[in-house]
Amino acid sequence: IKEAHSQGGGHAMPHGHWSVGSLKGFLGISGPYDLVALDAHLSSVGLGSFLPLLCGDCSMAQYSPTQLLKTPQWRALAETAVVRLPRVHLVHGEVDQTVPVSSSADFAA
Repeated sequence: IKEAHSQGGGHAMPHGHWSVGSLKGFLGISGPYDLVALDAHLSSVGLGSFLPLLCGDCSMAQYSPTQLLKTPQWRALAETAVVRLPRVHLVHGEVDQTVPVSSSADFAA
């Protein structure tokens, strides 16, 4: 993080160019890794269904890592891709009321 920040002058990487190989690791903190499931959760706790409005014409599943890992395209490339990914650490509070801990647990599975 420090290296990317200093090289980019406050941006992740200069000119928006980066590669998976340049990543040393990924730390996910209470991430909404499945927008489809999060939308259902938010609706169930009375916060309504506003995520589709943020996505516009896109599919929420398209921007949900948990959903992407279930696609035939990913499954066909999984063995090759996994060895190229950095170490992943997920941290999620058990009492998070906005993004349920199942978001991280399902992504990790």
